Amino acid sequence: MSDIILKENKEIEKKELNINDLIKGLVDSQTVMNYAFAGFKTETEQKFNEVNTKIDEHDILIKRRIQLSPNEAKNIKDKVKQKVKDICEENGLEYHKMKSKVFPRIYKAINDKNQVATYRELPSFYFKEIMQDIEVLEINVNDLKHEVA
Repeated sequence: MSDIILKENKEIEKKELNINDLIKGLVDSQTVMNYAFAGFKTETEQKFNEVNTKIDEHDILIKRRIQLSPNEAKNIKDKVKQKVKDICEENGLEYHKMKSKVFPRIYKAINDKNQVATYRELPSFYFKEIMQDIEVLEINVNDLKHEVA
């Protein structure tokens, strides 16, 4: 086998090395590699963005699925009760007579905003926001003023 290699090597013509040809070859090779890496980078970024989008979607789903803890639910009930008292007082309504009409309006506004059926399904992740929403919530009770009169 070594004889074959030697015979083959003896038959190789000796050529002069041309530096310009070598540099041109290197530049061409580098250009091809740059295009290949650019394509790989673009593809990788696209895949990363797709995965990141999926993670964000799952994060939102998870945040919406974890419901209020018992303590948070109690805090919301207490906050709503205080809000009903405040609304009745601000509008000259008797709390004990009107609470059964004002409570459902407040809970409906909260539940609709958070897209849930009952306040117990409210997402725990948004507890602070929900408490702030109750604080600034405005409920129209003008129709109830006429019921009292």
